[in-house]
Amino acid sequence: MSTALALKDVEFVADDLPGHEQAMAAYEAAGLEARDAFMLEAHAARILTVAKRGILEIGQELLAARERAKHGTWSAFLQRAQIEERTAQYYMRAAQRFGDTPDVAALLSGSAMMLMAAPSADAVVVEGIVEEVRATGAAPKVEEVKQRLAAAKPAPALSPRAWG
Repeated sequence: MSTALALKDVEFVADDLPGHEQAMAAYEAAGLEARDAFMLEAHAARILTVAKRGILEIGQELLAARERAKHGTWSAFLQRAQIEERTAQYYMRAAQRFGDTPDVAALLSGSAMMLMAAPSADAVVVEGIVEEVRATGAAPKVEEVKQRLAAAKPAPALSPRAWG
């Protein structure tokens, strides 16, 4: 089985990969032919897809392992799996949040996916973003996700000293 991509297989990349136009301009400035530039973009898209799918799959494996781990064995297991505790937590949260919606996760950046899976992420905002992605087939950029999640957080209460 060949891993080479045909040009017809990469045409979707132009509209779907963030920063595509800038990357193409940089490739052109470096003297790459259009076909090679498109192929690089296709490889980038596939790498990002595999990475996001990997996050969900690793998270699911970690969740299954955590159910079997007895008290005191989780840290040893994580060492054996060569995964830091914090990374394991991120992956498990992502698997819990997006395990049933891999189509949505595939469209989000890894950073946006992690932000939306964080325990502090407002569930209503996250569900709104998920529904938008499903409806439009396009995901918001990570900065927009950050802004929307931040806007949903309640304002901190003023301390008595600030009352004047």
